[in-house]
Amino acid sequence: MRGARRNLSESRLSHPGGGKVYCGECDLLIGKIEMYNYRYIKIIYVCKCGNIGEVELFRGDRPWLQYPKRPLYNKDNRYMCQACETPLFYVEEDNVYNFTFDVICKCGTEYDVKFKNKRGNSAKELLVGE
Repeated sequence: MRGARRNLSESRLSHPGGGKVYCGECDLLIGKIEMYNYRYIKIIYVCKCGNIGEVELFRGDRPWLQYPKRPLYNKDNRYMCQACETPLFYVEEDNVYNFTFDVICKCGTEYDVKFKNKRGNSAKELLVGE
């Protein structure tokens, strides 16, 4: 599996493949992405400072195995895969107003919160209520 490729918007990572996620505007800790436990992860958040940030990381090549989408297991603000119990990411929920995500675990199981509603609004618009 090759190293992680990434797309960042208004965000900063402590490591190119994941690690701690910081707001690009105020440098507040948003959370942590477990660096080797995902095939794909996209998190969009609204920081307490009002900044809208986005982190998208992917490892390897598509297509991945397609499994039914299911809710992600949350234990002590750590979001974990139900299928293999691998920790995927952590969010400092006191530091964000809201967040949404789409994650594919290294085992191939996919978890998501919809990035678009029926009208085609982006997740950023949904997060801030535009």
